[in-house]
Amino acid sequence: MITGTANPCVGATTLDAYRKIPVRVTLTKGSQVVAHQSGHGSMTYRFSEAPGQFQVFSDQSGTSPVSVVVYSGKTIRVDLNAHCK
Repeated sequence: MITGTANPCVGATTLDAYRKIPVRVTLTKGSQVVAHQSGHGSMTYRFSEAPGQFQVFSDQSGTSPVSVVVYSGKTIRVDLNAHCK
């Protein structure tokens, strides 16, 4: 299982506006998209996949794809925190 949080890349804003900003997290294996989840503001995502090597990334600027290896019975945590400039 791969789980973590993802948040938007945004400048100064109100909390209400922040909570409405869409965020999408995508999981790929090789060049194939195997899953994605969408939310708003700071979101928690979770993918349950068979063992293998994957990349997880957010659609927000200020983040980079993260390579992860999933092992049977193990949970991998990857937080995709946007670091805006």
